[in-house]
Amino acid sequence: MSNLFELKDNYQQVYDLIAEQEDEQILKDTLASINDAIEEKADGYVAVIKSLEADNNAIDEEIKRLRQRKTSNQNGVKRLKESLQEVMEQTGKEKFKTALNSYSIANNPPSLDVTDESLIPKQYYIEQQPKLDKKELLKAISEKNQPKEEISEKSKLYYVSESYRYPEYFLAFEKVNPTNGEVTASNPGKKCRGQSLENAIVYDKKIYLPGSKEIAIYDFENKIWQDNIMIKFTLRNCQYYRMAILNGFIYFAIHSSHEFYNATLWRYSMQTKEWKSLKPLNTSREGFELVALKNHLYVIGGRKPSLGFDFNRKINC
Repeated sequence: MSNLFELKDNYQQVYDLIAEQEDEQILKDTLASINDAIEEKADGYVAVIKSLEADNNAIDEEIKRLRQRKTSNQNGVKRLKESLQEVMEQTGKEKFKTALNSYSIANNPPSLDVTDESLIPKQYYIEQQPKLDKKELLKAISEKNQPKEEISEKSKLYYVSESYRYPEYFLAFEKVNPTNGEVTASNPGKKCRGQSLENAIVYDKKIYLPGSKEIAIYDFENKIWQDNIMIKFTLRNCQYYRMAILNGFIYFAIHSSHEFYNATLWRYSMQTKEWKSLKPLNTSREGFELVALKNHLYVIGGRKPSLGFDFNRKINC
């Protein structure tokens, strides 16, 4: 096909290879052999691209013309067959031979010409297999891949507070989307007397609320409370521990006090549902924080009741 753009030798060869559907490797080798400057190469590539696009437009027009020609041919064939059948029926010659062909009117099964399908009862419709809506699927995938649309515990802030209803407290949640500032409040109606709300942790789309005897678990995606985790050891005051969750384990680091002089560490397996006492911290302390980060637990800050100095420790898990 002739092109409207003047192509230099190298780029004419590229055009010919593509147009003639040559081997892909030959095309790659030809492109690699062009040592022009980047500016000249860019202009050459664009000239080839425009030539190919012009060819595609011409091909589209030819396809349209050929389709119209095919439709005209089909209509002509149908009209000639109908005309011949009419003549055979009028003359009574419904079966005969000539030197070139044999002719007969076939007993074709009856057919329907439905003008308004909406009037046909549903029982006469054939159930079709579901068809994949690729456009909607692509839209959903594209929206999911946008960070601002991602829904997970990592893209939301959860505030937990007590809503007082005499004689007991109930939990109330506020979910904040940092992207748009939208706040969604809910009141699951859970009694929370004894829960340490400052120790609440969001993990795997659930909120864990430790208390002095058990850990309450709220599934905020399905809006249901799950079975509590009973605490094996004794906690007389829920302010004397810190909780962290790491790799499917719940860790409790218990503050030092006159009741718990050594800073002890406990671990609960979500898989086996068993508690295990771990090696205590090297130094007894109180007032520290416990943080899970990259397969480690970090005990941050704290002080000895009598000495009042700060220190940090990393725990391998």
